[in-house]
Amino acid sequence: MIWLPVSTFFALALEHSIVNTFVIPTAMILGADISVQQWLLWNAIPVTLGNIVGGSVLTGLLLHYCNKTH
Repeated sequence: MIWLPVSTFFALALEHSIVNTFVIPTAMILGADISVQQWLLWNAIPVTLGNIVGGSVLTGLLLHYCNKTH
């Protein structure tokens, strides 16, 4: 059941920590030449930080703009 939405999001080439937490370990299990250290250093940490910053800043700014009382 979860394969279709996750695969669709991944096929759109969107970087998201949840998708990468699913897809990259699956590739590792299937034999991809990726170590856990490489995955954490070059993907999981930067993408998660980007999601946190992008989500909080962009969502926060949009909500602030839409709900201004002035």
